[in-house]
Amino acid sequence: VGACVGGLIHLRRRRLPQGKKIPLSREQMQVVRLYLALRRKLKKYGVDCTGKTAEELREILGEARWGAPGVACEILVYYNAVRFGNSPLQEKRLSELKHGLRTLRPLDG
Repeated sequence: VGACVGGLIHLRRRRLPQGKKIPLSREQMQVVRLYLALRRKLKKYGVDCTGKTAEELREILGEARWGAPGVACEILVYYNAVRFGNSPLQEKRLSELKHGLRTLRPLDG
């Protein structure tokens, strides 16, 4: 838990070349939390997420073991779009993604 909190604090800031920090927006923090929750869920089912990018996790979710992991893949798309592209994330959509994450399970689990 402590490492996760430390990771969130670290993710909360982006560094500029001059060493100044820009805080993440509220939407960016929400999508980062959702992304970290997805990583924890995948780890629970035996997926080693260490050092993997969102795109690498999408490839893993494409394996037959996961059936139709549409919501998990959408989380990864939103993570990239909101976190790095400053796209908006509506509360209703965030709620739907959170609910979908709770239902994610591998076919063999």
